[in-house]
Amino acid sequence: YKGRSTGSSTSIPINLTHIGDENKKEVKESMLKGSDCLLIKKPALVEEASSVSCKQTQFTIGSGEKLKMGYAFNWGRKYQPRALKDFICHREKARTVLENLVKGVEYNHCIFEGPPGVGKRTMALALIREYVGEDINEIREEIRDVKLNASKGRPRSSTSIKVKVSSKHIEISLCELKWDVTDVVMELIKETHQDEYAKRRAKISRVYGAAIIVHEADSLSKDGQRQIGSLLETIEGNCKVIFCCFDISRLQHLKSLCMVTQLLPPSDKEIVEVLNFVAKEEGIQLPHQLAKIIAEKSKHCLQQAIRSFEATWHSNYPFKEDQHVLSGWEGELAEIAKSIIEEQTSKRYEAFKF
Repeated sequence: YKGRSTGSSTSIPINLTHIGDENKKEVKESMLKGSDCLLIKKPALVEEASSVSCKQTQFTIGSGEKLKMGYAFNWGRKYQPRALKDFICHREKARTVLENLVKGVEYNHCIFEGPPGVGKRTMALALIREYVGEDINEIREEIRDVKLNASKGRPRSSTSIKVKVSSKHIEISLCELKWDVTDVVMELIKETHQDEYAKRRAKISRVYGAAIIVHEADSLSKDGQRQIGSLLETIEGNCKVIFCCFDISRLQHLKSLCMVTQLLPPSDKEIVEVLNFVAKEEGIQLPHQLAKIIAEKSKHCLQQAIRSFEATWHSNYPFKEDQHVLSGWEGELAEIAKSIIEEQTSKRYEAFKF
């Protein structure tokens, strides 16, 4: 970590957490884009009794710009597309999905394929809004008990899972489940379908339709996919299942039942277009060259580009000709570094272990 004071850089040895080789690149790219303030190096593990001598240093950001501690970044959420027609990145993909809905193309279920952070959930929610004909409000997290198939001789008949829900959809991340993945997904599909069917019979809703978003669907086994596929083929009515995955080749047994949409990381040109849109909405003068630099530093990650733009604007506006671009993670990283420096023990080591 470079502690900057009085314009000079001071190298400080830090007993940083163990970061495996497979994680170094991901951590560096996702958290440090646009920042030259933190250098991660895997140190030798030291005994709790030993310590590293280091001097207390005031941490500043970049070339003197400072972010107010506790600043809440909100542009990413504020300017998230809510309708398929509002997409700038993946505009053509969203238009195709919308056209299929308008034309009545019969794809009861969908698969969105793409790397993390590319916008699968955003497009899934936009699709659900189009599907049910109304907005999705008050999305909340809750713990839900799901019944399990008792015929398999399990010691327990239910399991608790964390989900996100609204009046028209439910979301689950399979990476948070350690077991019973197939049964959990199937039970959620059955419950959602039965609830929607009951509403239609009772005519208690002016708009019919419900959806399930299954994140990290890659973790479904082949046998689990077959069981879920068989269930989906028997379900009739307005219940849509949207699978989000990283690699479509792992969902071969569900592909034939779904409309498949591949989402690629946005180009720098698309990111610049989004940044210009945000700048216009916020009444900010954004130089084209600065927008290009922010886009390039984001490494094709739109969320990071928007956060970086917001951090840079918040730290210094109007922008200078040689404006230093922030990543938006400087405050968090400074706090982590500070806490590690203040307490160099094995307990602290474990607290920050990846």
